[in-house]
Amino acid sequence: MFRPIVVAAVAFLLSTGCAPRLVISSMQPGNINVGSVERVKIIDGQGRRSAREFLNHEAASQLRSGGYFSVLDISESGAHLQISGRTASLEGHELSSGEAVIRFDVYEWTGDTETRKEVEEDREGNEQVKEVRYGIGTVVMGVTLVDAYGRAIVSEREYEKTLEIEADNRDAAIEAAARAAVAEFVRDITPSRVERRVRLDNSDDAQKPIIETARRGSLIQAVDDMQRYVDANPSSPSAHYNLAVFLDALGHYRQALSLYDEAIRIAGAPPRYYTDARAQCAMRLSEAEALAR
Repeated sequence: MFRPIVVAAVAFLLSTGCAPRLVISSMQPGNINVGSVERVKIIDGQGRRSAREFLNHEAASQLRSGGYFSVLDISESGAHLQISGRTASLEGHELSSGEAVIRFDVYEWTGDTETRKEVEEDREGNEQVKEVRYGIGTVVMGVTLVDAYGRAIVSEREYEKTLEIEADNRDAAIEAAARAAVAEFVRDITPSRVERRVRLDNSDDAQKPIIETARRGSLIQAVDDMQRYVDANPSSPSAHYNLAVFLDALGHYRQALSLYDEAIRIAGAPPRYYTDARAQCAMRLSEAEALAR
């Protein structure tokens, strides 16, 4: 009897015409793969103090709201980094597996204001000229992220944003630019959940009750039932294939790949969706391994 491994994938069944499809949900790394890091600690950086404090607070807020990382601000602890290329040592604090520290350095924190004349129409269609104040803010920050193994996953990477907003002072524009810079960094490192629809093979009427079991959400029971069907019908490519899809949905990617290969071998000239499903499973395995490093 199979049991799901880490709950990294969930699935449900859709019927599209005559071909049911399983929707498989899995996690993929962000643009910057942070591996197994799920807890981040913010340490103090360099540059203007009030700017550093704003970035630290904003980063903690955005990281928490994303729901993937837990966050602890230790910027007052005195912990600091010594960086050498792609490695770093953290002094004054210890990290456990799955943890990382983030440091924000402020390179630029500037702004200005200007008044512009703008034309607008009133309700009667008459043009009126009014003066509008704009704030313009520019922020350049350097970000370093180091994991518990001393790997500098991000090393003094620059994020630069310039924004202009309707405001009476430049501070509001600078803070808006800072929020945008932090948001770009958070997007870069945060893994995302993706859904892919995988077609099932319902060409064998005898397997349809098992597919229906999966449709009702009893995926583990469907795996057990399909495994018994495969044992009784070892030359059935569709049974091997459907069992592969079920295991794929439960996150058993290596077992699923083996069954996809067996289904393709038995079929000889399999439908294209067999090979497409195998390729998607291989990609999910690669993504899961990347997030486990």
